[in-house]
Amino acid sequence: MKQILLMLFACSQLQLAGQPVKTWKLDRVHSSVKFAVTHMLISEVEGKFSTFDGSLKSARPDFTDAVIHFTVDVLSIDTDDDNRDKHLKSADFLTRKIIRRCSLRAQSLQSRTTTDICSRAT
Repeated sequence: MKQILLMLFACSQLQLAGQPVKTWKLDRVHSSVKFAVTHMLISEVEGKFSTFDGSLKSARPDFTDAVIHFTVDVLSIDTDDDNRDKHLKSADFLTRKIIRRCSLRAQSLQSRTTTDICSRAT
């Protein structure tokens, strides 16, 4: 019985290895990158980034082998306040170290529950 289970496991792994890698591109029309930051423990500032891109590549239907790439142009920040946006884009914040792009890269996804998916990313 153990040999049969081992053989089935080995065959299933070979079958997965032969599956083509699928690539999904982020649909910017139906997506958004939003944030909220607490300001001085009194109020919350909400905003969004208008320029971003991303993709996911995976051969497995459960995405456990997923490779995720995501980038945001930090200078596309919009908090619905032109003066604040100008200040955030200044040398006081985002251009101090010439931060232009924020990138996220993950090598796999892991399901914790049916509605909660986590990943380690850099």
